[in-house]
Amino acid sequence: MSRVTQEFYCGECQGYFLVHLNMSLNFEAHIKCPKCEHEHRRVIKDGEIYEQGRYAVEIKETIHTTIAQYSKEPFTAKMQKASRWGDRRDGVPMDHAMAERWLNVAARERGED
Repeated sequence: MSRVTQEFYCGECQGYFLVHLNMSLNFEAHIKCPKCEHEHRRVIKDGEIYEQGRYAVEIKETIHTTIAQYSKEPFTAKMQKASRWGDRRDGVPMDHAMAERWLNVAARERGED
């Protein structure tokens, strides 16, 4: 299960951003919003993401994402709206939840929905 893509909402700047997290380690992640630098603290434990338990884990990692990962609209909402080839980014899904969305978009493009 090593790395997954997770979407975060930043209440400070009211935007969304994607981050790639290593789910095979137990640690506290300090995830910086690429727009406003607000820090989102999460604990990764046994492949799950938690808000509870922050400040209790010794292993800490600061994660910076690029502004390209930031949007005012959720990435998942953009995927659901895409209907033509040029409206979506061509690529391979990063995790199972996104794979389901990609398959739905592809089916809709082929007229199978």
